[in-house]
Amino acid sequence: MNSNITHYSENAAKLAAQYNTLRTENYLPSFALVAQQAFAKNASMHVLDLGCGSGREAMWLAEHGCNVVAVDGSEPMLAEAAKHKSHLAITYLQDMAPQLDNVQARGEKFDIALLSAFIFHLDEAERAELMETIIPLLKDDALVHVNLRHGPVPAGRTMYDVPDSEMEGFAKKFGLNHVFHGVAADELGRADVSWAYHSLWRGDTWSHTPDFLMK
Repeated sequence: MNSNITHYSENAAKLAAQYNTLRTENYLPSFALVAQQAFAKNASMHVLDLGCGSGREAMWLAEHGCNVVAVDGSEPMLAEAAKHKSHLAITYLQDMAPQLDNVQARGEKFDIALLSAFIFHLDEAERAELMETIIPLLKDDALVHVNLRHGPVPAGRTMYDVPDSEMEGFAKKFGLNHVFHGVAADELGRADVSWAYHSLWRGDTWSHTPDFLMK
């Protein structure tokens, strides 16, 4: 994970500008559809945005009425996010996965945990530990949304090709519902990169989630 923190920190301004050219509705299409339907019933959801990067999703969530704790391991990335995606409903927080000591110290419970372009930076053992950390932070009626990157690893970064079946395994382990929304092309136009989308949830709030299959 440290090599990733170094890379994102050294290239924070460039990467943040690149990420902010994308729209959440296009980059996370299944999440945007699922979330907006839930927002229509409860716009004041509390969201944990892990690996928040440029703050793009944190801002989208805040603009939809959510209170967001946006977490990243890179302080320069957080500085870029705070500079360009500042909102009264967003708290930017530096923390390291999979332990998330600073998040846990806040003692908060979340309606949504968003893991956007994040979990594949962790190895298999770290991913399992991260899920063990996240589950107690969730409310009884909560959603976890994950997107997985499939494709060659860029220079200077560590990424793992996480099998989609792993998300189903996590759902079974923690007694969650699961849906694989499908795969979409890369929004930055990289022909050899694709993204897979998964939702894991419990309770009735997210019972509409399977309606948005992208397959």
